[in-house]
Amino acid sequence: MYIAPTSIEQMLQPIIQQSDKDKSKTWLLMFGEQDLPDITQLIQVLNTHHISFFGGVFPGVVFQEKKYERGLVAEQLPANIDLLLVQELDSPDFEIGFLPNIVTCNDALSALVLVDGLTANIASFLRRLYDIYGDNVNYMGGGAGSLTLEQMPCVFNQEGIFQDAAIVAFTRSSSSLGIRHGWQKIVEPFLATNTTNNVISELNWGNAFEVYRDVVEESSGERLLQNSFFDIAKGYPFGITKEGLEVVVRDPIMVNAQGDLVCVGEVPQNASLAILKGDKQNLIKAAKEAAEACDNSRQSLCMVFDCISRVLFLEDDFDKELQAVKKGLGNPAQLLGALTLGEISSYGDGYIEFFNKTIVVGALHT
Repeated sequence: MYIAPTSIEQMLQPIIQQSDKDKSKTWLLMFGEQDLPDITQLIQVLNTHHISFFGGVFPGVVFQEKKYERGLVAEQLPANIDLLLVQELDSPDFEIGFLPNIVTCNDALSALVLVDGLTANIASFLRRLYDIYGDNVNYMGGGAGSLTLEQMPCVFNQEGIFQDAAIVAFTRSSSSLGIRHGWQKIVEPFLATNTTNNVISELNWGNAFEVYRDVVEESSGERLLQNSFFDIAKGYPFGITKEGLEVVVRDPIMVNAQGDLVCVGEVPQNASLAILKGDKQNLIKAAKEAAEACDNSRQSLCMVFDCISRVLFLEDDFDKELQAVKKGLGNPAQLLGALTLGEISSYGDGYIEFFNKTIVVGALHT
């Protein structure tokens, strides 16, 4: 359901009423960042009513064929949800808890992963998560946070709201996934000869911004300046080459004082990169293909995690992307999701990947 912003009591009323009928189920709560209620107070109210929940604050949320920058999308998930909170992701020494009943489970499992999209070590977190819980789990989710790119507490559960953290919700349900982006290569290859986490300092042993600027200016016919970088760069992401797979997109969002390119998501040292270019029709087509890749033949909860930078690129045409998703899914009774700072999904042989400028469509079989 979508709930427009109002007082905390009014926003939570339908959730409390539905929970009174069945307290065994867990709620997924996704807020648009505008007109945000006091999340700490909201958590206190939900805890008073002994309601199980988790969620995040995002640049926007999705319900049916519309996006919202404010308000709440809420969904009661199946019973038997196991929640895992991982904190201090900004430190390389972060620890991931071990849930024995998940590791030893032989049933089909799915996991919703909500992470602070502006924290460090997201790729490392996903690698460790996969190492512990393996490919018996289908993973989907995305990065929470603010479109201002100012880091803030943005993922929450019954314990509070957290920054530099992730919440993983395991459910004993099977699922199917579709992942597409629709961006096209214009120049390759570039070698990322000097990187630190999500910062690219050198491309082909040259200053990263200068090398990138030359390509983008030639393609766009516009000047790429540091103070207006994102206005043009949003149409020219990087693609990390993956053997036998579609490239994984990395979104350069700013230039720092040293001329380094700051991306959403880590770029490995010596990664082979392409510079990509966007076309609105290709992006919308890719969204439909992602939805078609999902098996929605059974009763399913259909979810979408769609990069906020796709919204900024598509502008008034973004509604067409959501319409394409619903059509690709066969017009499900309900579609819900979030506009994210990076997208998370199982990919290839089951490994978990962190994407940018990508759409992840998931059908959770309830």
